[in-house]
Amino acid sequence: MEKFVILIKTYNRDVYRTKRLVSSIKKFNRDNIPVFISIKKQDLEIFKSVLSDLEYRVGIVFDEDIQPDCNVTEGWLYQQIIKSQFWTTGIAENYVAIDSEIVFLKDFYLSDFMYDDETPYIVMGERKEFLDEAYKLNKVKVQEDNKGRDMLGSRYYTAIKKIREFIPNESNKYWDYGTGPYIWSSEVWKHFYDNYLGPNNLTFTDLALMLNQTNCMSESGIYGEYLLHSRVIPVIPISPLVKCYHWKEQKDFDSKYKISEEDIKLNYLGYALQSNWANSEEIL
Repeated sequence: MEKFVILIKTYNRDVYRTKRLVSSIKKFNRDNIPVFISIKKQDLEIFKSVLSDLEYRVGIVFDEDIQPDCNVTEGWLYQQIIKSQFWTTGIAENYVAIDSEIVFLKDFYLSDFMYDDETPYIVMGERKEFLDEAYKLNKVKVQEDNKGRDMLGSRYYTAIKKIREFIPNESNKYWDYGTGPYIWSSEVWKHFYDNYLGPNNLTFTDLALMLNQTNCMSESGIYGEYLLHSRVIPVIPISPLVKCYHWKEQKDFDSKYKISEEDIKLNYLGYALQSNWANSEEIL
């Protein structure tokens, strides 16, 4: 079993985004952290064809082997299930789950993801600066906290409240466990299965579908809240590893003021352009 690996969850429509990401990993992966991609079996040939000229070793795992019971058709929900359940393969003790929209911009090391030989970091914080920016772009609204005071809320807070109905954390804080990449311990996920899912006769897919009925599914939220509750491993928080452009308006702002990749990498390992708005010119 590997101590730590990089997991890229992807599918055929994102094969060129995946190639761009793997190319950046090849360039900047200074500790030679093993890399795996998770795809559907039907997509194997296209990925082998497109990635072959990179001459970089990438392990392949199949979604169907990670979660054989997963018949979810909604792409966003499906990838959350597959990424979070990679631990069931037994490949790695810890891993960082990376979406194909990401591009690395500078050297990275195992120490960017692991606090020590046994303990991975967790992306965790209140992200008030992000909520400020989202409010200015009319992406979030004012709501009340649990003491009736005004706060900037988001779908994420609603998800955490729902998750705390079955993971009984009593913190007054609504932690944000993102944005991705997400750093996860297989030990924590297994503990969650052994102590919650199994005893309640649930699969992770069952739980995801139930939470999704109220738009409250968050794999990073489940992991983070369970880690806080169980303390299976020490909680060592860090800020997001990459700069995520959630909305086109954010990218337009940086373009207007000539914020370059050189500027971004002063504070982040890379960046991500959400594929729901990024165009083809930003992929190839």
